[in-house]
Amino acid sequence: MPTAIGYAFDGAAELWADAGFTRASTCPVIAELPPGRAFKPPMVARAFVKASRSMQWVRTNDALVLRDEDGVHEVRWDQVAGVMRGQGDEPTVVFGLNGCAIPLGAAMFRGADQLLGELKDRVPADLWFDEPNDLD
Repeated sequence: MPTAIGYAFDGAAELWADAGFTRASTCPVIAELPPGRAFKPPMVARAFVKASRSMQWVRTNDALVLRDEDGVHEVRWDQVAGVMRGQGDEPTVVFGLNGCAIPLGAAMFRGADQLLGELKDRVPADLWFDEPNDLD
């Protein structure tokens, strides 16, 4: 499947490489954060985790946006391909038709519970799924 897209956590990327996939970002970045309701990581995370200092989520009427060290990523509400429910401390992940994946977790930023609730209201139930337990 020459156009298949796989998502993996950093520690599992080697499994994809062993299967013949090459690592590449499919998520286009946009120029800047749009105006909207902004969410940031907790102060403690920003104080001790360098990558957290640049992170910010923005919810607009049209999209969910994340700024991280790779740039500004956007998943439009009308282009959500699926939402993988977070289990335990794992974040919920919003997948866009454009190839972007935006994580949302209560430990990741203040106000996450409110945004997760809004996500449930905006995204149809048939697009939600649980993370597979076993990929073998």
